[in-house]
Amino acid sequence: MTVWTWVDVALCVGLLPVAGGCGYLLLLTLLSGRKAAPAPPSPAVRKFDVVIPSHNEELGIARTVANLSAVDYPTHLRRIIVVADNCSDATAQKAREAGATVLERQDAEKRGKGYALAHAFERSQKDGFADAVVVVDADTVVTANLLHAFSRR
Repeated sequence: MTVWTWVDVALCVGLLPVAGGCGYLLLLTLLSGRKAAPAPPSPAVRKFDVVIPSHNEELGIARTVANLSAVDYPTHLRRIIVVADNCSDATAQKAREAGATVLERQDAEKRGKGYALAHAFERSQKDGFADAVVVVDADTVVTANLLHAFSRR
């Protein structure tokens, strides 16, 4: 055998773990077909506050609120709360027009998502409406069964 034959054999042996890993990932991909969403439980009983912390999100907040308003969950069992945190634009107005409850926060020292969420959580707890709180980013699009999935958990 020549030196090149030994090099070829060594390369083939070295590639076996890579080929095995790729084959394993291919097998997992082929076996992971998308399953249909389970049927929603009936009737829905849990109440949700869906909190959207936002800072200067006027361009997309209405779309996010509209998306959350369209989820397949009874409207009397959910609230959409937008926290307009230190906004200098029309985020609060756009969110109200889209149908959300808006909490406006202005605090030059306590800025950021953590403070906005704490403000919303305090309000949610004080109101006593929700069994659970869901946090959604201001530029998120959710699936229609989001709250049913959370309710089952």
